[in-house]
Parts: sequence; structure tokens; C-alpha cells
Amino acid sequence: MQAHGRHEIERHGQILICRVYEEWNAEEALRFVADVKEAVADLDGGPWFRVVNMLNWSLGTPEVSAIMRDFVAWSVAHGSAGQVYVAAPNAPLRYQVQDSLKGLREPQFFLSEEDALAHARQVLARLQGQR
Repeated sequence: MQAHGRHEIERHGQILICRVYEEWNAEEALRFVADVKEAVADLDGGPWFRVVNMLNWSLGTPEVSAIMRDFVAWSVAHGSAGQVYVAAPNAPLRYQVQDSLKGLREPQFFLSEEDALAHARQVLARLQGQR
């Protein structure tokens, strides 16, 4: 089946900025997961942080939540220091994120990418200070 939706990933050191667009199906979710794994492959277990800008995302098919739940579990096991989401206060979108993180991490939402990046930098700086 053809992927529906799209994404962009920018890496800035230990921070990935992931911008997601349109409605996703399972194929797009799997492409996204593969691209993130490739982007962090050289970080040798982290720490790394993911900022997900969802301002132009339109939810995903039911299979997407399970794929993303597995991906978040993989991320935790492979050095992810966390992830935050840039999203408008949209109840259905936030519910889908919360559902995909159930039992793994409590999602944090920001209204701007700048605020989310500032948070990511603070978390990573705190972790660097503990080493």
C-alpha cells in the first residue's frame, strides 16, 4: 500500500525536529520510524531528544497508534531522553498522542517549536551535567 502523509526530519546535534503533515496511514508511520532510527544511528545510545511539530498533522489511521507505541518503547531503550509535541489545543490529536504513549511516557505539549526546542535543550543540558 502507498504511504499517505509525509514528514521532514532535521537533526541538530542530539535533537531531532520532526515535522509531520496530513493524515498518516501505517506505511507512512513505518517510513517515519525508519527515518528517525537512521537519523540517530550514530548517537550510540543517546541521549537524544525528539521535538515533533504536529501543527499540520491530521491524525492517523488506527494502526498508527500501535506503530508509534512500539517506536516510543524502542526510543526509550535506545537512548531517547524524551520527546515533546508542538500542537494546537486539539483534543482528538492530543488523545491519539496520549494513546500511543500510554504506559511509556506522559506527553508534553507546546504551542510553538521554539518553546519545545528550549525545553529539549534544557533536558539535554541537565543530563550532560549529571555525567
